Amino acid sequence: MMPPTASSCSLASEELNEKIVEMYAALSRLEYSNLPICEEEHLVWKYLKNPFGGSRGVHAYEGAQLIGRLSYQKRDFDYQGSVIRGANLSDLLVHPKKRSLPIFLELTRLFFGGETVSDLDFSMMIPNGIALPLYKKILGLVPCGKMPVYVLPLNLGKLLSSRWGNAMLPAGKLLGKSFQWISKGKKRTILEFRDHLPSHEDYVRMIRRWQSPCMISGSRNYRWHRWRFFEDTMRQYEVLYHYLDNELRGYTVTRILQTEGLYVLAVIDFVSTLRQGRLISEIQREIFSRAQGVEADMVLSMHTDSAEGLKEFSQFPFLRVPNYLLPMPIEFFVLPYSNKKMLPGPGWDLSVFNNWYLTLADFDIY
Repeated sequence: MMPPTASSCSLASEELNEKIVEMYAALSRLEYSNLPICEEEHLVWKYLKNPFGGSRGVHAYEGAQLIGRLSYQKRDFDYQGSVIRGANLSDLLVHPKKRSLPIFLELTRLFFGGETVSDLDFSMMIPNGIALPLYKKILGLVPCGKMPVYVLPLNLGKLLSSRWGNAMLPAGKLLGKSFQWISKGKKRTILEFRDHLPSHEDYVRMIRRWQSPCMISGSRNYRWHRWRFFEDTMRQYEVLYHYLDNELRGYTVTRILQTEGLYVLAVIDFVSTLRQGRLISEIQREIFSRAQGVEADMVLSMHTDSAEGLKEFSQFPFLRVPNYLLPMPIEFFVLPYSNKKMLPGPGWDLSVFNNWYLTLADFDIY
């Protein structure tokens, strides 16, 4: 049987609701298994409880059956004292037995060309390995940068053998012990780390101090922070708050991931008003210590490294992974929709990768 063409489907741009979320979950289960995106509970949290407002999607139907989707989550972004409305483009999926290039083209045409994005200034995305060639080769989109990936190998023998076989195991074990010793460093003496949510007042004071006039950053207000890290019942995060002289100065969010037989402590978000190298090193050591406590094979962080704070956090003993060693390029796309906003000031440009403050928390799958 031939897959349906765009002309044999009905297309719609719709606000997401519980009925559509139910169809999203059913479509996801045809493609994935044991992922949060297959569960209605997670999708309700993701799309219907987003503190920045309701989500919207473009949908392809065959009769009453949803066979294709492309959607977004709204988010406010701060830059040079202005607020711009962006969206995280996500969840492109077409029924496995009904895929065709015309359906993909019609979904994207409707998404980018109509009322779907009428209240947005831009959208952003990191496509997966399936969608990436479609966006680049078919739509001709150009990424504005590749996301840097940093790791601290704690079980280097396992990491090397997983890629190059057991012949690398002895050398990996020896080098791994060196990294474990380096990562311990000196014991912290200045910072205090707490794991309970700070007051609204303390958090807001810290975020205002953190915000930089020269970076584009997704709003990390108190409501978003609670929603992102405490209200998703399908994923568990550990949030560690950094205090200096009893004053909140930042936080780190981590999560355990298991991928390709490896046990990974992933840094999901990092915010800090501290700039001194020795204080950032204390935060690194605390994270590395917790990774060793859960017997993680490595610590991983994917973040831009030009913004203040992230630049210091990227320093040794974190190692930047060369692009050729990554399973696939992790490319960041930005799509502006209009010029209705006045430019906030000198240097304004959504397409300049170094203007962005991005961590894994800015993308919906982590």
